[in-house]
Amino acid sequence: PRVGIITNSGGHGVIAADTATAEGLEVPETPAAIASSLRQVFPDRVSLRNPIDLTGDARPEQYKLVAQALVKGGLVDSLLLISLVQPPTMDVDETLRTIELIRDDSEGVPLVVVTIGAEAGARLARALEELGIPTFELPDRAARALASLFHFRRAKDIIKSRGPALTASKEAFVRAQEIIQRALSEGRGKLLEDEALELLRAYGVKVADFCVARSEEEASACAERVGPRLAMKVISPDISHKSDVGGVLVGVTPETAASSYRAIINNVKSRAPGARIEGILVQRLESGYEVMVGGLNDMAFGPVVTFGAGGLLAELLRDVAMRLSPLSHEEALEMIKATKVYRLLKGFRGEVPANIDAIADIIVKVSLLLNDHNEIKELDINPILANQETATAVDARVIVKRGGGQAVVR
Repeated sequence: PRVGIITNSGGHGVIAADTATAEGLEVPETPAAIASSLRQVFPDRVSLRNPIDLTGDARPEQYKLVAQALVKGGLVDSLLLISLVQPPTMDVDETLRTIELIRDDSEGVPLVVVTIGAEAGARLARALEELGIPTFELPDRAARALASLFHFRRAKDIIKSRGPALTASKEAFVRAQEIIQRALSEGRGKLLEDEALELLRAYGVKVADFCVARSEEEASACAERVGPRLAMKVISPDISHKSDVGGVLVGVTPETAASSYRAIINNVKSRAPGARIEGILVQRLESGYEVMVGGLNDMAFGPVVTFGAGGLLAELLRDVAMRLSPLSHEEALEMIKATKVYRLLKGFRGEVPANIDAIADIIVKVSLLLNDHNEIKELDINPILANQETATAVDARVIVKRGGGQAVVR
């Protein structure tokens, strides 16, 4: 993708060009024929190479002249304008009208603007934003925004080139809708812990075996079925951090399940009085490397999937790869390989490797889930425990919203 940079501040133009190049954009030199034509209008002090530096006494109409030459000459795919607003040569209202004309005359050519100049620059920025023209304070941010736009377009083209998207079974879709709509009908924007795991299970994600207990007797029965090593967690729509209120016990056995149930109930009632308790999740303990898979339905980009290190490392390393949904198995593998945690998963320093294909399988299924249900606003599975045999989802958080955001990509 080629970008034309027009500026009246040379230093800012150089920063924009350097950033654009570093982000994978091309800043092509102005062809001799176009430069020669423009030279008849501009004095020698004006650099016409690209960035085109109109110098400090530039006027708005000169921006329009150069932009037309670059776009109509087929030299660029996008425009980055840098406007140092300094009356009387760069009047705010005239500059605004000119930039609007440039946008209208350059249909299909993305345009971003950098505004500089204290109060006058801020006024121009506000007016441009009201017109829907992307505006930035710094040239490097403007260049990165253009690069991100082209990267997004390329990713969408890749998705389109695959042909028909992968789909889940009708049964999976219907089951997931039942879970989501039940929460929404009850006025809840977050699935309960067991609902989130059931949602994943509907789409074929392997989850740690669990059942829900609502009495000490049920806790013992659940433990006998799920055991032998267990974790027990309170289920409540009112508690975000279960451990902080004594709502989690680990290392429970079938013999201690009833007393553990009683302890959790007492802890929560004491430390979070008034919190609704929907039951206790009795879950088998799993082992393996901790990773996370998540995603969201973004208003601009649609369904986006994330992968990275899990557990405490998720916040410590911020090692995350992101891709547009839906994903193939091969793309999910590439996503995993793009992270630092991949070195650990493949067997760092002789350690037993994880089943990376099983992790990729979860990524693919989560991408389908997000793609099929735009009521899912956010989804996080953390941790997923991956060992040599398999990968198992342990905890999940799902935020839902009525009506969703982005149309499903098909």
